[in-house]
Amino acid sequence: MRQACDIWIFELLHNNNINSKNSKPQVFYLIRHGTDIVFLYCFVYPHSESFHLLSEIFLLLYTRIHLLYEKIRLFLFFFRLIFADFTIDFEKNNSLTGLNYLNDLYQAILNQQPLSLKYRSFKARSAATFVFYPYLLKEYRNRWFVFGSKKNTRMLYNLALDRILELAPAKDEPYYGNSNFDPSTFFDDIVGVTKGINQHPEEVRFWVNPEHAPYVLTKPIHKSQHLIEQREDGSMVFQITVVINHELQREILGFGDGIRVLYPASLVRFMKSKFRSGSQLYT
Repeated sequence: MRQACDIWIFELLHNNNINSKNSKPQVFYLIRHGTDIVFLYCFVYPHSESFHLLSEIFLLLYTRIHLLYEKIRLFLFFFRLIFADFTIDFEKNNSLTGLNYLNDLYQAILNQQPLSLKYRSFKARSAATFVFYPYLLKEYRNRWFVFGSKKNTRMLYNLALDRILELAPAKDEPYYGNSNFDPSTFFDDIVGVTKGINQHPEEVRFWVNPEHAPYVLTKPIHKSQHLIEQREDGSMVFQITVVINHELQREILGFGDGIRVLYPASLVRFMKSKFRSGSQLYT
């Protein structure tokens, strides 16, 4: 059994060339016929020398399926242009740029290839070029980001693809990972994509008025959200445990006077400052 599994995995990866552009039949064959044998192999032989090859298969499938999802969304968009009558619509950003870098970034992550990036953030006066070690592609609200580190620093960066100006392999550079970045748990305690490696979550408690309370109850701001108190007037008090970042602040500000932060004090002060300066725009 074990020998048969090893042979099957070897033939799939090396003979079918699953990384090639013409590998769609093999990918779908694996999805349709290979799932049972792969899972059986994982449980029976968890320490096999072929186990890392299985991880490569599933990572490839996950990424291919996600890219297929993007293609389906694009297809439905053009389908809607042709046929005005439709029953399903996806959120989209027709002016989004940088999607042409998705495949190159994915391949660089998969092959641990350092990149030479020319990048200009919204705050920068001019573009900067640097060596970048990519770790993960992430989508948030129809905008794509790549997480990684720059050369000579252990800091973690998330770069928006629509701010990348140029991208090329840095062929003579070694690749460095970051043992402090675990994609499987990194996003558990944040809203959005912004978080420093050394940032820690805090308890955030907030009151929601009767108008917005049902919405927040059924569409939580974060998966850690739980109901603390339901008052007679229909308002509610919730608590979440998250890293306080720009996305969380914008999410709360988006409710206007519908949400009042109760603690921590630092977030209360921030909200007061924003509402005070915002109100001056209407005087």
